[in-house]
Amino acid sequence: MGIETDVAAKEVLAGLRAALDPDPERAARKYVLLRRKLVSFFEWSGSKSPDACADETLTATAWKLTDGEPLQSLSICCAAIARTILHKQSETPATPDAVTAQAPPAPPNPFGDLEKLVHAFQTNLDELPADSRDLLLTFYAGAAPKAIDARQKLAERLGIPLNQMRLRAHRTRTQLEQSVMGTEPASGGAR
Repeated sequence: MGIETDVAAKEVLAGLRAALDPDPERAARKYVLLRRKLVSFFEWSGSKSPDACADETLTATAWKLTDGEPLQSLSICCAAIARTILHKQSETPATPDAVTAQAPPAPPNPFGDLEKLVHAFQTNLDELPADSRDLLLTFYAGAAPKAIDARQKLAERLGIPLNQMRLRAHRTRTQLEQSVMGTEPASGGAR
């Protein structure tokens, strides 16, 4: 940027601050607040560079003020320009290097071979005590309306409150999942 452009940009931004408030101190506070809101908007929207987009929005808004067009509201104008900048940013195609650099490494497949996973699940399920195994199979069987009734009947049959049965089923399931993944043995079941 040349010196002339810097001076013009400073004058334009001074015009924006004057449009925010005639008092320079209040205008500065409003400018900082508006910029923070724009940065938050761009962060929330997943922008690659929220600070740069906020600055670009403020500069474009300031230039719009110099066009002499009457504005309904400065904040509405800022919001419209911010959406436009965000839209342009999302349309910009990323280079293959940039996509590779941004993509997180693929996590290792924790399940490995599906047949081994099914075999480990069945083996560990069979190792559970009969009451824990029956609780799991009954608790997680069926679809919503029927499952609710079946769970209430199961709790009555076991002679325990429904919430206690839910906790027991959850703990037993967690133990089973851990044993299938090889982090803990499945013996015992939850009580």
